[in-house]
Amino acid sequence: MQLDWTEVARLVAEGYISARRHPTEPLTIYNYTAKCQYAPLWTPETRHCRGLIVHDDGRIVARPFPKFFNFEEHSRSEIAFSKPFTVAEKIDGSLGVLYPDGDGWAIASRGSFTSPQAQHGTAILRERHSDFRPFDGLTYLFEIIYPENRIVVDYGKRRELVLLAVIETATGRDFAGPSGWHGAKAECFTVDCRPRNVLDEIHPSGRSNAEGYVLRFDWPKTGPQFRCKIKLAEYVRLHRLLTGLNARDVWENAMAGKAVEAMLEDVPDEFYAWVREIDTGLRRQFAEIEAEAKAALFPHSFVDRKEAALWITKQKHPAVMFSMLDGKDYASIIWKQLKPEGGVTFRCTNEATS
Repeated sequence: MQLDWTEVARLVAEGYISARRHPTEPLTIYNYTAKCQYAPLWTPETRHCRGLIVHDDGRIVARPFPKFFNFEEHSRSEIAFSKPFTVAEKIDGSLGVLYPDGDGWAIASRGSFTSPQAQHGTAILRERHSDFRPFDGLTYLFEIIYPENRIVVDYGKRRELVLLAVIETATGRDFAGPSGWHGAKAECFTVDCRPRNVLDEIHPSGRSNAEGYVLRFDWPKTGPQFRCKIKLAEYVRLHRLLTGLNARDVWENAMAGKAVEAMLEDVPDEFYAWVREIDTGLRRQFAEIEAEAKAALFPHSFVDRKEAALWITKQKHPAVMFSMLDGKDYASIIWKQLKPEGGVTFRCTNEATS
């Protein structure tokens, strides 16, 4: 998969892709941003910049999975259940990308060489797998698990790297041969029939303490295989409880004049549509109230403030209009009027497959 690096540079400049330098090596790691997810702006460049590590000489050093989406975000024509497909356990940790760092091998997280997850992953690699030698031309992808990085699933005291896949760095396709990795690997199996209900077929036991599954279909024939993910209802419910994200959080962020992307850095895809709906609705209502107040106030000429006050008190937005009349800040008045009642929390419309 060849990327348009001129386009990548433009997307970096516009804030849709982050480009972070290695502190000592001539390497840059590219990752799509919360702004990209919120837009959403999914192009070949943004999708493939998901922990992509590039040397200054232009060589791609490590190529992770491209961005893939929830099962329900795809039409049935996109998913080929008529042929066998692979199901892998979706592990609830942080993506780790193996790369050479000058001192041997190290682990980067999805968008950083130096994040706590990257540092923990590198420490685990060097302490427990110091004799591991990856094969040339391959990218090894892991899930980084340790107690302090627990998201929802409780892995107890597990502190390890779990191999998710091995990718051909040049093509992006899954490597089918032996990996040489002797540590933990994600559970994986094949479904060779068309299931009437995908979730029932791959998750018949209703297993708890799990995030979900990743489905991989061996097409297209060139470039990365098609993947989609299924998150279990219980995982989404618990994640919602643990994050505590609610409408007032979105309201407070908008009232402070902050971009909504900043509050989405650490939440899963399921939250984006809901947050977008709340944020867009609040900002639309703000603009409507502001426009109504201005349209009612400014065409009029008043003899004095007493006359203005008598007229304004009969209007729809008197408090806002008085502040406008006096040249004072009226934004806070509008935002207070829009404050959501109670702690309206995130609700996933399709929890079983988000």
